This record gives sequence, C-alpha cells and structure tokens, in this order.
Amino acid sequence: MATILTAAEVEKAIRALIAAEKTNLGIEVTLPVAYGGGELVSVVVEQKADSLIVHDAGSSAMRLSGAGVSLSRNVVQRLNELSQRYRCTFAEGRVSAPATLDDLPQVACLVANASRSVADYVYELRQQTETSWIDI
Repeated sequence: MATILTAAEVEKAIRALIAAEKTNLGIEVTLPVAYGGGELVSVVVEQKADSLIVHDAGSSAMRLSGAGVSLSRNVVQRLNELSQRYRCTFAEGRVSAPATLDDLPQVACLVANASRSVADYVYELRQQTETSWIDI
C-alpha cells in the first residue's frame, strides 16, 4: 500500500531548502527559487544604519558573465527592466531592493525571483541567436 503524502510533509520538505547564515556581507538566505541549472538562489540581507537592503550579491551578473554575456549599457538597461517586474533594481551588478522588517520575507522572495530572471536573460539571448540563424 502506498503512503499518503500529507501537506505537513510537503511543507517540511520545502522548508528544509531554506537556510540562513551570517557572512561578511550580511545574512545570506537560500530560498526555494532555482536558477535554470537547478542551483537555489541566495540573497543577502544587509543592515545599514537604519534600513535593510536585500540583494543577490551579484550572483545573477556573475552567471551572465560566466556565460559570455557582456554587461553593456543596453544589457544593463534590459536587466534593470527585468528586475523592475519584481519591484527591484539592477545596478552596479546587483539585483536589490530596500526592505523593512515587516516586508522582509516578501522582498527576499522578490529579489530571489528577480535574480533568477536576470540570470535567465542568457536564455533570451540564446533564443535570439537561434532565431537569427534561422532567418539567414
């Protein structure tokens, strides 16, 4: 007889993906959001004097650079547009957004999704390249 899966077991399994640790940048949090290759997205919660900033520590930009994408002015503008869909900005190689303690969980999720979206830009470029080869 098959075991019946419960909602509590599913919740526990997914919560197990979340981890937080103090780093030299702030508190790094791994969330259940994945980049295209399957690696989970981590964001950093950085506390300034009287505010919080959540950012991806440049991981999405590093993924693009590692795939050979040059961060030209036009590319940075496009990455900022992608980030703004999640109420974030892409500047200085980072996806980021301000947060308060009350909205921190949602902002962390928004930054994680924006970071994934920015990293996924490489797929958009590949599709454009494939399409241009087909048009020739």
